[in-house]
Amino acid sequence: METDGNAYFYTVKAENGNNAGRIKQVYILPSNLVDIVLKKDIDTIIDDNPIDFYTLSEGDKRIKFPQESIIHIKYANPNYDMSGSHLYGLSPLRAALKNIMSSDEALSHNVKNMKNGGVFGFFFADDKDTPLTAEQALSFKEKLIDMNSDPSNLARIAGASFKMGFQRLSLNADELKVIENLNFDRKVFANLLGWSDILLNSGESSTYNNIQQEKRRVLMGKVQAGLLLLQDAFNTRLVPFLEGCDSSCVLEWDISEMPEMQENMDKMIEWMQKAYLTPNEIRQAVKYETLEIDGMDTVWVNAGLKRIDDVGITDAELEKAFKSE
Repeated sequence: METDGNAYFYTVKAENGNNAGRIKQVYILPSNLVDIVLKKDIDTIIDDNPIDFYTLSEGDKRIKFPQESIIHIKYANPNYDMSGSHLYGLSPLRAALKNIMSSDEALSHNVKNMKNGGVFGFFFADDKDTPLTAEQALSFKEKLIDMNSDPSNLARIAGASFKMGFQRLSLNADELKVIENLNFDRKVFANLLGWSDILLNSGESSTYNNIQQEKRRVLMGKVQAGLLLLQDAFNTRLVPFLEGCDSSCVLEWDISEMPEMQENMDKMIEWMQKAYLTPNEIRQAVKYETLEIDGMDTVWVNAGLKRIDDVGITDAELEKAFKSE
């Protein structure tokens, strides 16, 4: 879904026996190899389902899948046209195509710098009276090649009969800010994918509290959203056709069971105990079974509480007031 924008599930139903028509197997197809084939003379505006069938292409092989056997989950795609391009999901990474190219170039530049030892340029004789001849320059270059290929320490030392200078023609990695560009691209990718660059240990912001907070945010804002896409598609096209299931069966995911969501459980229980909820309502909130015993469906209050209009009037004062009358 993140790299291609689509997910295709191929469902196989039993043809014979007591479970005929029930789904017995599910396969995930490689979405980058799947094509959608439209019905002939279809009107993509009026017709509810313009899809005829799906094909899986690999090399010269083309495998045909009936439309009703495929569960297609996709991201929204605003690129509408009459040829059905909008039937495919749009990958969020497409919006970051230039950043992907920039990141690739930065990594390639880093590798190139490590191979050539840094910047490149020209040596020259820094003395007008003793210019560097072509033969000397060629000999000097060959000497540098030999020094670079020899692993011994003394091979790094050489002599010259003239005063030299070096004219640099390129910038080093630090001057090009390659690392900063990579960090910027990483932030762009994280934002597009609904993730957090803090979870990638990005600098000083990756403290323990920030990491835990971002884990919860990603679970609720990104992971749960993806699960809801699966949940909606499976509850419509998969679950009712499983053995022992009907339209009343549903598939649900509960992210509250994840470790990242457990840290605030004690605070939630403390709040619910003060919110005038029944004990069974509290048990349901923390995923416990309800109890069929007396008092579990009754709202309990603190016995020490009083009505605001009764504050300051004690039982002794009331008794005294009645006697005086």
